[in-house]
Amino acid sequence: MNITGTYQISKEDFEEIYRAHCHYKFHLRRSMYLSVALLVFGVTMEQGFAMDLGWVNTMDSVLFVISLLCNLFCDFYLPKEEYKRFHAQKKDQGVISIQEDILIYGEGSQAVSKEWNQFKRCLETKKAFLLYQGDMFSILWKEACGEQVDEVRTLLSQKINHGRPIITKK
Repeated sequence: MNITGTYQISKEDFEEIYRAHCHYKFHLRRSMYLSVALLVFGVTMEQGFAMDLGWVNTMDSVLFVISLLCNLFCDFYLPKEEYKRFHAQKKDQGVISIQEDILIYGEGSQAVSKEWNQFKRCLETKKAFLLYQGDMFSILWKEACGEQVDEVRTLLSQKINHGRPIITKK
């Protein structure tokens, strides 16, 4: 396999991808739902069974507010700031070469090569694949794959996920 394609990413597309990364990495929705469930349980036990759970409900309320603020921060502020950095580094457009053993970002002396074994996890969104190296990730834009997205998905599943299906985040 030897696929070479170009991409140009808009601010909106990048922000959508970055939100998916934040929610996958930090499980933000799950923590917010859990804090709501704990708060509802505590209020129900307090009102329905006359139990004194004031301190627990107060703590649950604080957890809910913190998780809500984290969700808002990761949905609105953080993607905008990361796009500014991404754009300043001129990473919002370029060339990607996908080969059987290596992924190459850029061309010529500016090219950055990464072997597939450097990546530990893969996540698929509507517009891109996110390839994780520990806490860092690289974006493989589907636009650069052209008509060969299914072949690239199969390659990523084999090389990064060791045959397991790729997690999809929409």
